[in-house]
Amino acid sequence: MLIFWGRERLIQRVEVMHRKRLGVRVRTQHRQPAKFVSANHRTQQAGSLRSPAGRQQSCFVLRFGVKKVIRGSCLCGGVRFEVDPPFIRAGHCHCDRCRKHSGTAVCTQARVRKEQFRLLQGEELIKVYGKGEGAVKAFCAKCGSSLFGGDWPEGPQVSIRMGAFDDDPGIRPQFHTYVDDRAPWDEITDGLPKYPAGRTDD
Repeated sequence: MLIFWGRERLIQRVEVMHRKRLGVRVRTQHRQPAKFVSANHRTQQAGSLRSPAGRQQSCFVLRFGVKKVIRGSCLCGGVRFEVDPPFIRAGHCHCDRCRKHSGTAVCTQARVRKEQFRLLQGEELIKVYGKGEGAVKAFCAKCGSSLFGGDWPEGPQVSIRMGAFDDDPGIRPQFHTYVDDRAPWDEITDGLPKYPAGRTDD
């Protein structure tokens, strides 16, 4: 569903103006009576759009026209999942555990609330390493793909490796964490915020 009031009417008006410029006869339509919306409802909607998650969802809906489901999978396709946007945040982690697990400079991940995540298949293939040692490393036992982290699967949020997405999640990495632990050859060249260790809200 579209979330902005009058968006369809705005699109119709733009189309009418465009057709008038082209000299195409436009048939007028009767205006629908306005719907009564309580002040409390308007306040709630405005508050939801002001929040970071609400703004991200608004941009996502405007871009795609509908609320799009983001699909993801492992390399062999044995594990498949879906996510309903919006995401909470996304970032690059340079800690030694993420480097070892990913085999590269960083582990880039996006977080979403657990109720917005659905594991479609392959639960039996997901193995977890490092329980009790911090953020876990959940991977596919068949192909080795790094899939999830954080407190998988018990936590209130799901940390998803962004390389596991099959679709564009819409969100982009917003910061770097554990930059003091990065590899000697790892040079950060973007302008994203850098944290020596983890973020306080992690």
